[in-house]
Amino acid sequence: MFFVSDHSLTISTRDAFVADLSAMESWTAGGNSLRRAAFLGMAAVGACLLLRENGRRLRWDDPLFLLLAAYVLWCAASVQWSIDPGTTVRRLMVLGCCVIAALGLSRHLAPRDTVTVAIGVLLGYLVLGVAAEAALGTFRPWSGEYRFAGTVHPNTQGAYLALLALAAIAKLRTEPHHRGFYGCVLVLAMAFIVLTRSRTACAALLAGIAVMGSLSISPRAFLATLIGGVWLVSVIATMAAAFGWEIVDQLSGAAMMGRGEQAESLTGRLPLWSDLSWHIRDAFWTGHGFMTFWTPDHILEISSLQEWAISEAHSSYIESLLDLGLIGLVLWVSAALLGLRRAARLFPETKDPGFLFCVGAIVFGLLRGFTESGMNAPSLTSMILGVILLHTAHVTRTEPRVAAAWRRPAVASNQHSVT
Repeated sequence: MFFVSDHSLTISTRDAFVADLSAMESWTAGGNSLRRAAFLGMAAVGACLLLRENGRRLRWDDPLFLLLAAYVLWCAASVQWSIDPGTTVRRLMVLGCCVIAALGLSRHLAPRDTVTVAIGVLLGYLVLGVAAEAALGTFRPWSGEYRFAGTVHPNTQGAYLALLALAAIAKLRTEPHHRGFYGCVLVLAMAFIVLTRSRTACAALLAGIAVMGSLSISPRAFLATLIGGVWLVSVIATMAAAFGWEIVDQLSGAAMMGRGEQAESLTGRLPLWSDLSWHIRDAFWTGHGFMTFWTPDHILEISSLQEWAISEAHSSYIESLLDLGLIGLVLWVSAALLGLRRAARLFPETKDPGFLFCVGAIVFGLLRGFTESGMNAPSLTSMILGVILLHTAHVTRTEPRVAAAWRRPAVASNQHSVT
């Protein structure tokens, strides 16, 4: 961490600033060879799956599919007005690899199978992260300042763990014969997400769980639960006032998860968004180019103003406005909301955990996007969201035969896909 005064750096902090800026420039340059090879491998697997003939037929005329396609095409078109076309092209190549992989997986994996794969991948990330920290000697959960990160940033790890918990809940609700295993996965994910101290991920996870739970109860039961919850909170508040309990301060400390610094400004986000608003106005409708805004010049400018090294907007919505403008943001949010609506309709009919997971994951992603970046950029979380969104694009009607088709195994569902 470094601090800037009057846009100048002291000798003791200049080297740290240069090192941080160099690292950010390397990131904006396009990543390392191993990362590029991984994306190319994903694209190769997706292409092979797309070329196979026994997969589900893609619904090119589906409104959700058209929205997703329009978003990808808008990203590609942004190279025309990008402030750094070379960087935009490199980012588009990564996006293209993810799109090909997502299309291939959505054709050959049933929704429930996608949840199983997500659990395997995310659980693997957790195990790898614990092993990495143990090997480095940084796994110290008993330390007061400790935040579990594994191989990524704690906030990113929090998103992975939240999706793992949502996937485990979806399986618990629909596959009782493996309840013991999925219960253990859920407990493990919840324990480690607390260790990340990622406040946004925890709050968005609770909201996702609440929405998932509301799908299986009747409106009358949901209303009764809501009234009961409000009554319980009122009783506790009355007792706290009567007995002088400092419950507000205690709850506030728990909500901050031991990270009360800069709480009033959302850990520095509000001043950052204020400075970024000027750049949003410069290209309000179109943005500065897909994942291109954070050039070395912009990193240096914003870091100097904010007095800390920064290369992201800490909000997927602000990030989308910077890169793709209002048009790109509307396309992205519209696709997510349409997918949420459709998955919420399909789960009661099919009882498929994939659609239940889709509901929780989209709610989580939309809420997390307010204070964290990455939900609309190529990443593991956006890849999972993309695959399950494409699943909902395969079904557009709610006829009984459609619900029955999704209950069958993957081979059978391929034979009964909606065309």
